[in-house]
Amino acid sequence: MMNKLFLKFFILFLVSIPAVVILAWQEPSQTPPEGNVDTPINTGAAAQSKEGPISAAQFGDIDSPDYYLNPSGDSKISTLMLASSERPQDLEKGQIYFDAGLKKMFYYDGENWIDFQE
Repeated sequence: MMNKLFLKFFILFLVSIPAVVILAWQEPSQTPPEGNVDTPINTGAAAQSKEGPISAAQFGDIDSPDYYLNPSGDSKISTLMLASSERPQDLEKGQIYFDAGLKKMFYYDGENWIDFQE
């Protein structure tokens, strides 16, 4: 008798677990990013930003797959525009700079800015 009563309560318990889970679920009240869900950075046509670093083996150009940025290797880009009248202060060998006032392109050789036209 005790085993039958225990079995009935056990079956009732097992049946009630899915019912409790189903009844406890609530549909989100707001679309992302409102509420507690962030907007995915890989969908939609709107401009997006991200706090913190992002990494990938390669970043491609969706309009022209021939162009890409590969942080750990070679990169291929069609145009690099850095227009300013002030030269960059944090210098690294190989930096490219376009002086908008002089209308000239320069690169940094590790010691000096070199005019591309020379």
